[in-house]
Amino acid sequence: MSEGLVPKETRALVGTSWGDPTKGEVLRKESVRFAQSVNDLNPLYFDEAYAKEAGYEGTITPPMFFHIALTPSLPLSETQPDGLFRTGRRELKLNGADRSMFGGEEVEFLAPVHPGDVLEGATEWESIEEKQGASGAFVVTVWKTTVKNQHGEIVAISHGSGIAR
Repeated sequence: MSEGLVPKETRALVGTSWGDPTKGEVLRKESVRFAQSVNDLNPLYFDEAYAKEAGYEGTITPPMFFHIALTPSLPLSETQPDGLFRTGRRELKLNGADRSMFGGEEVEFLAPVHPGDVLEGATEWESIEEKQGASGAFVVTVWKTTVKNQHGEIVAISHGSGIAR
């Protein structure tokens, strides 16, 4: 029986780590610039007094900012053809699948992130499945990233997916 697009060693990755956890400090200047760049001008991101009146310990970051804090600053020479950085994470070995793309992301936000927090994101493979479509076989991968702050509190859980053919 043929193993299709997904070899046994790749199927065995489900439930394992994608690579070393990533860490990053949340910098206020970056958080403010991120909020401005996405035109999210919520005063919780800019005004310390307003954020405290709203019950926070200080300003918070926009919800998706945790990605910025966890993404290493690397030179352009470290980018792949798809524009993503080579990060040392495990490459998936697939049989004959040479094109891939991001499939989407769902994020559950569990606690606010504040400037000064140090975040750690650990990613593991949730599923790797071969499927059949109108134009042939393809692979859907799903990974889970758990993001914790310096106190060990989970601030976000992200489920991302990719598609390869």
